[in-house]
Amino acid sequence: DRMAAHLMLDESKMLPVNYAASAEGSDLNEMSSAGADLAEQPDADSAQFVEYNVDMCCVVGTGTAMRNGGAIRMITTYPLDAQDTEAIATQLAEMVPMPTYYGSQGGVYRTIFRSLTHASGWKDLLIPVLLGGLIVFATMLGSVSDREQEIYTFSSLGLAPMHVGGLFFAEAGVYAVVGGMGGYLLGQIVARLLSILAGYGIISVPSMNYSSTNAIVTVMIVMGTVLISTIWPAIKASKSANPGIQRAWRIGTPAGSLYDIVFPFTVSAYDITGVVSFLHEHFENSTDSASGTFATQACHVFRQEGSDMLGYYADVALVPYDLGVTQRFALLSKPSEIEGINEVRILIRRMSGTLGDWRRGNRVFVDDLRKQLLIWRSLPPEVMDKYRQLTLDTWSQLPLEQHTPESMGGEA
Repeated sequence: DRMAAHLMLDESKMLPVNYAASAEGSDLNEMSSAGADLAEQPDADSAQFVEYNVDMCCVVGTGTAMRNGGAIRMITTYPLDAQDTEAIATQLAEMVPMPTYYGSQGGVYRTIFRSLTHASGWKDLLIPVLLGGLIVFATMLGSVSDREQEIYTFSSLGLAPMHVGGLFFAEAGVYAVVGGMGGYLLGQIVARLLSILAGYGIISVPSMNYSSTNAIVTVMIVMGTVLISTIWPAIKASKSANPGIQRAWRIGTPAGSLYDIVFPFTVSAYDITGVVSFLHEHFENSTDSASGTFATQACHVFRQEGSDMLGYYADVALVPYDLGVTQRFALLSKPSEIEGINEVRILIRRMSGTLGDWRRGNRVFVDDLRKQLLIWRSLPPEVMDKYRQLTLDTWSQLPLEQHTPESMGGEA
């Protein structure tokens, strides 16, 4: 009775396990094998097993148990000195794959030995990684110098400096993946060739472990070095895209209630005929105040008096409409220093609403206008021709108007 009631430190009984009863009638041999596997797992719960009744068990000596095929399922150790309990338990945990329970200071503790992930030999990698990083740095820096014209093209298409730098980081990311994983695969190919040569007794194959922590860490270091080496070339590329101090175009500060802006957008004298019709279509789609970032009225294309150059006019209400912000908008084309190329001048006069709300609303409005002009450049040539022809077909009906900062009125 005392043996049946006795519990070990892990709250299991000291009686043998009945694997057949534990599996509810399963084959005894299968359950015995399965039970042995479970017993070897550190997290196996002994409470899931059913022990034999005490009247079916007997206590024999070690020699008798070994002669009858007995196997060790549990070892109990009693230290001579209670202060050595934890140290002995730690040593035992390193020797066996099963959890080690020990009692100390009125509590029961479980110790499990696990393999720790550890990388070594980083000093051997320092010089090769440094050289590789300098090579990538020189390559990317040379790429920036060789592709200046390409960077200027990206900038003229409207890409921000941050986007141009991101393109170089994306390129470096490809180098990192190809260099890291390609080197990993190349190492396996070389090892395979060496093993073939070793079969003929030419050389001996060195020991290689492709799943080791060192190999994985080395690949990650190589990939990280490539990306780190690209930081300065990417910054230099972004500066080449916008040589000025200002990193993004801003609308600027109005003169009272008037914005008079030379837009960072040039268009040929031939293309302006299509641009105004393209913008007219966009503004006409915004006459419904239920959608969009602004609502328009009285929007139309006109010819400027005295020059017959084209322009566009609209009365605009900015969101949120409950703030009551309205304005007059005029887009004018004017000759630039380059013959055949026109600059775009924007006049925006505040008619109602507070100055702060008007300025905040125009950040969104002008940004939307800039996006539409960029979209124009991405249209197929045949679509551009349709917009140009639409303006030319109505040329004689276009009104003659003259819009200046003074003629656009002021705040109501």
